Amino acid sequence: MKRAWNKFAWGLSVVLGLFFVAQGASKFLGETAVHWASRFEHWGYPNGFQWAVGVVEICGAVALFAPRTRRLAAVSLTVVMAGAIMTHGTHGEIPRVITPLILSGMLLLLLRRPRTQAG
Repeated sequence: MKRAWNKFAWGLSVVLGLFFVAQGASKFLGETAVHWASRFEHWGYPNGFQWAVGVVEICGAVALFAPRTRRLAAVSLTVVMAGAIMTHGTHGEIPRVITPLILSGMLLLLLRRPRTQAG
C-alpha cells in the first residue's frame, strides 16, 4: 500500500508542480504578466504583489518534487489557493473559485500519510 501511495504522490506532485511553475512564471513573463498586474491591482493588492505570489508558486512547485519538502510545499500552495478563493469570492468571481478549490483538494492529498499494512 505504501509503495502505491508513493507512486501516486509522486505523480500528483509532478502534475501540480508543472501547473504551479507555469502559473508562477505567467506572473513574470510576457503579456500575461501585464494582465496579472492589472488583475491584482483591480483586486486591491499592492503594486508588485503578483510577483510575491509568483515566487511562492514557483518555489512551492519545485519543492513538491522533493519528498522531504513536499508537505511544506503543499501547505504553502494551499495557503496561496485559499487567498485565491477568498479574492475571487469577495469580488463576485464565483466561477473562478472552482479551480483553486480543486487544486487545494489535490494539494491536501499530499499531506496524507500512507497507511502501513498491519499483519
